[in-house]
Amino acid sequence: TLKLDGSSMTVFVKDGVYGVCSRNLELKMVDEEGVPINQDNAFIKKAAELGLESKLLAYGKNIAIQGELWGVGINGNWEGINHHEYSVFDIFDIDTQSYLSAHDRKRICEDLNLQHVPVVGYGDLYTLSTVQDYLDFAERPSINNKVAEGVVFKSINNPDYSFKAVSNSYLLNGGE
Repeated sequence: TLKLDGSSMTVFVKDGVYGVCSRNLELKMVDEEGVPINQDNAFIKKAAELGLESKLLAYGKNIAIQGELWGVGINGNWEGINHHEYSVFDIFDIDTQSYLSAHDRKRICEDLNLQHVPVVGYGDLYTLSTVQDYLDFAERPSINNKVAEGVVFKSINNPDYSFKAVSNSYLLNGGE
């Protein structure tokens, strides 16, 4: 899949409790009296715009949807868009403590009308044999930029197996 330059965003439901997280922390959406707060926070705002609370509660399973929030005001807006996008890259089953398969992840994205990160292609990882082969593969255009951050290699058969190759061109052009 294409590695998008943004910020990690996780939205979850566990036992009927809904939450939104940035990369490192759960974001508070109501104060001690139950009054909504942080409604202008980009993560909370995008989750609300996508209707994720009602979608996940209606879905009826304890899952965490992990994706990339990207666009204006985030990490220099590598893609140069004037809004925020959310692209799913993983779904975690909280009850079984396991990541869902690529097939199940794509199906849930379709069921919930969520954008999946762009799929670069499918193939046998062993056709690339050196680190340089993987780095060369990462040299590609992104969605709106002639240089992508890189790619993420994911196993279709084993959802616990993945790794990233970051584009050297991206790093040399100011990416972090």
